[in-house]
Amino acid sequence: ADDSRWALAFLVTLVAFLWFADPDQVTSLPLRLDASSYGEFTRSKSMGSLPMTTNALDEEEEYWESRISEIMMGDSNTQSSPQQTDMVNRVMTTFTLNPYEILNIRFDATKRNVSVTYHRISALIHPDKCPHPAAREAFQRVKNAHDTLMNNDTAKRYVFMINGIKNLLIEEKEKNLMSTKRNSPTERIKGNRKKTMEEIAEETKEEVERWQKTDDYHHKWKVEVRKVLVRAEWRLKRTVEYNQGKKERDANIRDKRKHVRVEKKSELDDWDNFRDNRVGNWRKFLLEKVERKRRKREQKNARLHSISDDFSSSIDVVAPKFDYLDEKPIDMNEPLRMFYRE
Repeated sequence: ADDSRWALAFLVTLVAFLWFADPDQVTSLPLRLDASSYGEFTRSKSMGSLPMTTNALDEEEEYWESRISEIMMGDSNTQSSPQQTDMVNRVMTTFTLNPYEILNIRFDATKRNVSVTYHRISALIHPDKCPHPAAREAFQRVKNAHDTLMNNDTAKRYVFMINGIKNLLIEEKEKNLMSTKRNSPTERIKGNRKKTMEEIAEETKEEVERWQKTDDYHHKWKVEVRKVLVRAEWRLKRTVEYNQGKKERDANIRDKRKHVRVEKKSELDDWDNFRDNRVGNWRKFLLEKVERKRRKREQKNARLHSISDDFSSSIDVVAPKFDYLDEKPIDMNEPLRMFYRE
């Protein structure tokens, strides 16, 4: 009887534990972007042994694929869980230009790490099963980050930029350590022999390797990458704005040139019209002058004719009509007119 009671109590305790235990609370681990983790979600694995092996990654990927299928087949909740809310808030508040930070993985993560992390995050914040109002946008950001890092062309550009910044940080650290070791007063006070450049370089290399495993190194690396991405995005926006404004500027230049051509043509037309009017007025003036002279001569000739006729009638002189038969009539007043003209 006692054994049956103890067995029944153990069975009830086990059922209660399985009933009330939250599998997400039991299996979830905090997300970190530091030197000791890649940010992968593991159920029973140590975060200090990352990067994960191929078998572990395969198991993790299979687990999250099945987990996504279970979530998609299950009933939707009316309220998002704390894990979903925290994940959506983290994605929405993180640095959007760096896909590594959106997925919360280290810069030296492999494509398998990227794939596993994407499956883990998408299982939590998929908009079909996460009622959070920003779940759709957060999921889209995660998907874009995953596609960016899985694409060989875009991933190569990010890796090239990140490795360049890494080399600059290492060179700067080595330079500072070399300068410190060469000019260290502690070594002179201790009376140690002067170290050779080879020994200093070897010690510096070991210290740099240890420094690369610290959180400070990865934090500086992340900050410098952010600066470079911000400058690149700023240049890209300036280029886009310049290209957009260039079309407007070209249109304005074309309008100005067209306006100048129209004005120049109008000025030439006005000048031609003014010239024609001026020449026409001058010609008209000359014609009027000639006409006035002609009228004056006619009036003068008329007076001379009248005087000649009066004079001829007063002396009763009759001029012969013709000197010869083949001649035309002779104007008897012509010599007189010539005289007066002279």
